[in-house]
Amino acid sequence: MELRAGANTEPQAAAFEELVKTYANRDRVVVPTVEAFVQAGRVVSALAVRERMSAVYSPALTNDALIASSCREADVVLVTENTRDFTAIKRQLRGFRFVDSAHLSS
Repeated sequence: MELRAGANTEPQAAAFEELVKTYANRDRVVVPTVEAFVQAGRVVSALAVRERMSAVYSPALTNDALIASSCREADVVLVTENTRDFTAIKRQLRGFRFVDSAHLSS
């Protein structure tokens, strides 16, 4: 959703569609389940209570929690530049794994 929301021109939208198609054709798209939504809600609540991180101040946090719970459910490692939010989420979501894309070799 965030990638598509940022595709504001026709070339960007076409590039997004091509990217998604490539992964979808290989059955490599992770789609959130009901349980992933439940776990994401639990994580956002725990972050608000335990770490004073509120989705009100960071709306992307809710999306990040859903991404994390979906990745955990699918048993995949998330590659991201957003280490701050995902480090906090990892403290509340046992079994979630991610790596900082900056640490991957090119």
